[in-house]
Amino acid sequence: TLPSGASNETVVTSSTSSAVSTSTSSAVSTSTSTTTQLSKGVTSEVATEESPAVSTADRRQDWKQLEGDLWRLELWLDQANRILNQYLSQGIPSSIEQLEESIQDHREFLLNLDSHKSMALSINVIGTHLAEHSIDEAQAAQLADRLAKVNNDWDNVCEKATDWQTKLQKALLENSEFHHTIAELLEWLETTRRTVEEAEPIDLTEPKQVLLEKYNKFTDLKKDLHRCEPRVVSLQEAADQLELQADSVTCRDVKVKLRKLS
Repeated sequence: TLPSGASNETVVTSSTSSAVSTSTSSAVSTSTSTTTQLSKGVTSEVATEESPAVSTADRRQDWKQLEGDLWRLELWLDQANRILNQYLSQGIPSSIEQLEESIQDHREFLLNLDSHKSMALSINVIGTHLAEHSIDEAQAAQLADRLAKVNNDWDNVCEKATDWQTKLQKALLENSEFHHTIAELLEWLETTRRTVEEAEPIDLTEPKQVLLEKYNKFTDLKKDLHRCEPRVVSLQEAADQLELQADSVTCRDVKVKLRKLS
C-alpha cells in the first residue's frame, strides 16, 4: 500500500526476492546458445592434443564417468523441456504480481540452464575424444548419436527459453498495472520531495513542540520510504531480469522512470 497522499489502488505487497539481477546477464546469454557454441573448440582441441598412453582401466573409468554425466544431462534436459512446455502452454499471467513471479521463476530457470553449460561442453569434448579413440565401433556410433541428440535437445531448450523470455518482456511492457504503479510511486516520491524541501532549513530556535512535530513528520516520511522500497526493488528486478532493451520508446521510458525511483 502506498503511504498517505498516494492511491493504493494498484500497489500491492512486494514479491521481492533476494535475486541478484547481475547474474541474469550470463544466464540470459545462455538462452541464445547453439550447438556450434556448445561444441566450439571440440574439434581443434581434440585434434591438437595428443593423449599419452591410457590404460584400459583408466579408459573404462572415463567411459563410466561420461555415461553418468551424459545420463544426468539427458535427464535434466528432459525436465527442462517439460517445464518450458508447461510455461508456454499456461500462457502469460495478467496480474502484475503473478507476472513478477513468472519472471522470477524464469530467471531461476536461466541460472540453472547456465549452470549446466559447462557440463554440456565437457561432455562434448570428452565424448568426442572417447568416440574417436574407441576400438568398439558400435559403442562409438551409439555415443555419437547420443551426443547429437543432447546437442539438439539443448538447442530446443534454449530456443523455448528465449521464446518464453520474449513473451514475458512483451507482457511486462504492455501491463497497465506495471506502468500505473510506477507512475503512482513517482508521483508520491515527488510529493515527498517537495514536503521535505518546504520544511527546510530547520530553525532550531523554534519552540520545542514545533520541532517535535517536524521530527515526527520526517520520521513518518522515512517509514513510508522504507515501506515503498521493496516495491520499487521488485519492479526494478522484474525489468532487469528480462534485460529490457532500449530499442523502443516504451523501453526507454520505463528504464528512465525506474532510475528515478532508485
